[in-house]
Amino acid sequence: MSNPTLGANRGFDHGDDGGSVFSLNEFIESAIVPITAMVLFGVLFLNQTHIETNEKVKLAGGLELLLRLAATGAAGLLGIYGFLFVPKVRLAFLSFPGVWVLGVVLFVFGGTVLSPYKTYSFPYLVTMTAVVLFSPFAFYTLGTKRFFKTVLSTMMLTLLGSWFLYLFMPEYGVMIEHTSKTETVERMGGMSHPNVLSGVVVLMIVLLSYLWFEGKKSWKICLPLLLLCFTTMVFTGTRVALVAAVVSILVVYRRFWLRVDILPITAALGVAILLGALVLFSSEKISPVSSSLIGSATRSGDVEEITSVTGRAAIWEYCARLVAERPLIGYGPGVSKIYLAKKQYLLHPHNVVLSLAFSGGVFAGFCGLMMFLQQLFVSLGGKYRLAALVSFVIILNSLTEVAIFDYVPGTTTVIWLAAIFWPILDDGSL
Repeated sequence: MSNPTLGANRGFDHGDDGGSVFSLNEFIESAIVPITAMVLFGVLFLNQTHIETNEKVKLAGGLELLLRLAATGAAGLLGIYGFLFVPKVRLAFLSFPGVWVLGVVLFVFGGTVLSPYKTYSFPYLVTMTAVVLFSPFAFYTLGTKRFFKTVLSTMMLTLLGSWFLYLFMPEYGVMIEHTSKTETVERMGGMSHPNVLSGVVVLMIVLLSYLWFEGKKSWKICLPLLLLCFTTMVFTGTRVALVAAVVSILVVYRRFWLRVDILPITAALGVAILLGALVLFSSEKISPVSSSLIGSATRSGDVEEITSVTGRAAIWEYCARLVAERPLIGYGPGVSKIYLAKKQYLLHPHNVVLSLAFSGGVFAGFCGLMMFLQQLFVSLGGKYRLAALVSFVIILNSLTEVAIFDYVPGTTTVIWLAAIFWPILDDGSL
């Protein structure tokens, strides 16, 4: 790949005729692509990998942390280089909706500086900034096709590794979740928390669907992988991510579903969904049918799990109250763990906008909200189908999870940023 921003054609040494024996420009160009690919692979795979038992005993905690820090540190260095010396990458941050991402980083930086837990918050700021700066640089440097080939390969490794742990090392691959004080359910975790695994798998579903629907890969390759993905989603016990995938495909390919010959199928699916909702919620008494529906839609079998969004409503109320106490400056990234632990809540705000507001104040939350709204508008335009598919999935997941800008941002954040910067950085190679 030719990159005119790498500087003049200067050599380390010169021959008798004055020609360059070894061009610095050529050396950098030959090294930057494989280095970027390796760092991208590391960030995508390692930042989402947390292999531990239900008692929080890690399989290889020290090695896992060391590799993650190395990959993220290298990503940060490449990201800084890209922002400073690659005009197109810088332009991506200074154009909408990328400028909202830059705003998020700046306000979260302010939240860190003024945080009541500065030393605790600072490493989370560094990690987040490194991944945010690196993602568009990797997209630009590798090109769209190579970028997503790397993404898909890490997804496959995560998926296969998770199944190996689930089947052969269940002490690490199975998470026991308490649905009440006396009841528990088993969920497939594998390489990470079940919600993180399902977030990766749902993105793999829409990526494979795109490759199949657009004729870029044979159904003989895509269909078996899709079946494996859907099976994984069932075993993780995650509903929102699967709904997000279905909604994303329906919306992005809406012209297909509204075709005259397909419209009866579309209508039948719509009626079935409405009838299911009516049966489930129209009566205070639990009938055998509604009981079965509740059982399939929840992990505990209790309808309150739906109405309370699996306990998230209490977390949202608590976090909103804390944001109101420091609305302009927030608490810094990562600090929500400390406050949520005091109430013995799950250690995430479980909403991206609320999480950003907690970290950097209401202005960080506002930038996050505008980033989502503008990307939603761009995605509805239908011009960039793959970017739209992943955008709808991530936007819907972000309502109930911290899908992006997590404590240790990984695959979902990188893919989201690729979708955000797609109009400027896509090279049309996919």
